[in-house]
Amino acid sequence: MTMMRTELAVTATGTWIGFGLMCLGMFMAILDIQVVATSLPTIQNALAISPEAMSWIQTSYLIAEIIAIPLTGWLTRILSMRWLFTAAIAFFTLASIGCAASDSFAMLVSFRVVQGFAGGTLIPTVFAAVFILFQPRTQGIATTIAGIMAVLAPTVGPVIGGWITEMYSWHWLFLINVLPGLIACAVTPYLLPRKNTSIDEAKLDGFSLFLMATALACLEIGLKQSPQDGWFSSICMSLFSLSALTGGFFVWRTLRAAHPIVGLSTFRDKSFAIGCVLSFCLGVGLFGSVYLMPVFLAFVRGHNALEIGSTMLVTGVAQLAIAPIAVALERRVDARLLTGVGFTLFAFGLGLSAFETRDTDFGGMFWPQVIRGVAIMFCLLPPTRLALGALSETQVPDASGLFNLMRNLGGAIGIALIDTILYGRTSIHADALRNRLLAGDMTAATAIGLDPGLFASGLSGSLTPNAEAYVRPMIEKAAFVGSVNDAWAMLAAFAMLGVLVVPFAWKPATGRFRLTDPRNLQDQWKPAIHLDKESAIAVLQPEAAVRLTSATTRHLFERSSEVVSVLGMTAVEGAFALSSTRRAAIKNSKLSGRAMPLSPEADEFLEAASATLPRITEIIFAFPAEHRAGALEVAECCYRQAARDFGCAEAVSDCLVAAVVRKLRTLLVQGDSAKETCAARVTAVPRLHKSWVRRRSHTEQPAVGLSAVSTCETD
Repeated sequence: MTMMRTELAVTATGTWIGFGLMCLGMFMAILDIQVVATSLPTIQNALAISPEAMSWIQTSYLIAEIIAIPLTGWLTRILSMRWLFTAAIAFFTLASIGCAASDSFAMLVSFRVVQGFAGGTLIPTVFAAVFILFQPRTQGIATTIAGIMAVLAPTVGPVIGGWITEMYSWHWLFLINVLPGLIACAVTPYLLPRKNTSIDEAKLDGFSLFLMATALACLEIGLKQSPQDGWFSSICMSLFSLSALTGGFFVWRTLRAAHPIVGLSTFRDKSFAIGCVLSFCLGVGLFGSVYLMPVFLAFVRGHNALEIGSTMLVTGVAQLAIAPIAVALERRVDARLLTGVGFTLFAFGLGLSAFETRDTDFGGMFWPQVIRGVAIMFCLLPPTRLALGALSETQVPDASGLFNLMRNLGGAIGIALIDTILYGRTSIHADALRNRLLAGDMTAATAIGLDPGLFASGLSGSLTPNAEAYVRPMIEKAAFVGSVNDAWAMLAAFAMLGVLVVPFAWKPATGRFRLTDPRNLQDQWKPAIHLDKESAIAVLQPEAAVRLTSATTRHLFERSSEVVSVLGMTAVEGAFALSSTRRAAIKNSKLSGRAMPLSPEADEFLEAASATLPRITEIIFAFPAEHRAGALEVAECCYRQAARDFGCAEAVSDCLVAAVVRKLRTLLVQGDSAKETCAARVTAVPRLHKSWVRRRSHTEQPAVGLSAVSTCETD
């Protein structure tokens, strides 16, 4: 037993190291966007790129990334998470080398497309790994690590990009990815768990892929062009129309496909849908603020890239400081409450920035950044668990891709709206300021930085050409500041939208609601399925079934004493049968197709799984028949996690879990038969059956720890 604990500790350490390398790869992918953005003028001059084409260095990356993100689930199914990450980080590293070696615009854009597609799969893979690799008690820590990396990269990107641009050449913007990428590519395959893949899932619906790529690419390009060309211009309307048409057809086709490339059906889960809305709102505020601050500091304050990055580090420091507290609270406090507080603080921090002046600098931006840095952790961690925590292991990869896609779409739409405000509102603010100056408004003169004495001496009333030339730059800068403040107010409004959405998120409830909503199933049996690694198996919350029985007796006929008694004894007999014959059952398993000797770890897992079967069978059977398929799916995922906890090899655990779940299905079928037989007996001879049940419950029922109810409800 001591040896097994040591092996499990080594395995857990290796898994954490592998997950850390995955987070490093995700950090590189997000960071790459920001560091390149700070040095676009340098790259433009080096490769002689026209100003009109320069933006495609970023746009090509973003389009490839946004197409790759929802494909992560399909790629995970056919490659496994281990090999998907390895392939993605390998291609990302090679594409980074290609970008650094580019000597033309076309070559650079080509490698940026490859880099963006590879980087796009890294982000959702990491968030999916949180719920696949780790147990619930450690998922909070893993989510925090992934969240810090995801939100820290945009924050520190400008300072890293500015420092590299100042100290080295632009090639190092890409070459910094090479060494970490090579380490992650070489080491991670040996640390992440192995998992079998399905050949059936390798079927690719090429037409659906084309529709999805077209819809997302047109949307991204349309959002990029709208601020300059106008949202209702012919080119933008054509792009948005094509995006809506292909996107709608893609949704219709995917929902009817046997093997969809994206699991859109996950949106039927209310918690996941609300989590995606929250992810969208966070994307608008997070990426919008990271975009807006450098614009203000560069055009209004005249700072260079390194100075801008140093100012924005405040947010990153606040995120790191609050992370341990966020983890502790996330384990103990309702996720809805934490999310509501987080988005409220986020809206407040964004709103504080809506009162900037032309003189605002580091001091004026300090506290809004601190508040936003603290809030972002609560806007990311609880919604991530809310969206992904209740899904099965097979659903998580697709769901993670969609969850992260919504955040990126929020960022793209938020930046497009910011540019629209900056382009459209600046002229309006300039005209208003000019009219106020002509009317002799002293506050307007102060707002643009005009000396009050000079203004009083003759600049009011009418402006001479020389006077207008003197005050025009002041008016334009002040008008731009007003537009920036309008943009901050818009971001705060989106954060408040997140606050309004939070109450609609699902929350575990008590009583009858737990029985009718399949999303509540995990709370009923997941703690009971937890398998202790000690030699004496301890099942957590052993009275869960008894509490469930007493709470639902007056609601469901299935909970009558006859059914509980017959089903309980059937489950116990089946558990002992599995426990006593487990070696033969697994060795002769038709699923495995070959004899397979059992390791001590597998033997202990089966012993523990057998001990939990009575409790799990009873709890699942308490739910209506239409909800039991979902119950079995979650139970299978929990047993699979338990097999990993016991140190079973991945190739063996599939057969082990299949044998346990097969026995579980058999027990449920036997329970249905027992229920029908029991109901018939109650109808035919109620009093005789009642006394028989009373005698049986007194003699046999205590052995399985079932409810002490011994009278028949239907009598």
